[in-house]
Amino acid sequence: MRYTIDLRNIASFADFVEAVNVGLIRPAGGEWSGNLDAFHDYLSWPGYDTYELAFQGADHAAAALGHAAMVAWLDQVLLYCHPSNRWDFERRKELASRGEGETLFEKLLGIVRAEERVQLRLG
Repeated sequence: MRYTIDLRNIASFADFVEAVNVGLIRPAGGEWSGNLDAFHDYLSWPGYDTYELAFQGADHAAAALGHAAMVAWLDQVLLYCHPSNRWDFERRKELASRGEGETLFEKLLGIVRAEERVQLRLG
């Protein structure tokens, strides 16, 4: 089975969430709100041993979900994270604000690649 996520026109993490909902989550019977733990869980949903997940417009998404998007995402995480985790999120935010460390797109790719049943295709 193949699912295609159209990322060619995204400009934000909210746009990424909507694109994933359209291309993967809703067809599987769910609705993703953007929580990254839930994203990992949804990747294991389709009832196939393995499936292909194609990110159409991956280069565009990488640019749109770069370090600035990571800073914006971390700002939201810092509003509700457990106090014992704040230091790590603040450290990552500081790195991202300097254009260093992991981008938001890289973080999302890491979650997808961690799901062994997913064969990721970037295009």
